[in-house]
Amino acid sequence: MGIIKGNIAEMKAEIDLKENKIYVVKDGQIHEIDPPNSGHGEQSFVYKNGKVTRVDERKTQLL
Repeated sequence: MGIIKGNIAEMKAEIDLKENKIYVVKDGQIHEIDPPNSGHGEQSFVYKNGKVTRVDERKTQLL
């Protein structure tokens, strides 16, 4: 897990910089987005009213 510690009262979190992840903060909650399992692919984030509503992921398989 990439979040080392969090302080909800202060709305702060500490993350592990050794892990390759993307973090989305929405409404005070942290959502960890892992890279594609294959190690190849594309992730895009869809916003609505200034907030991320979904993550679209396209995977690529190398032959």
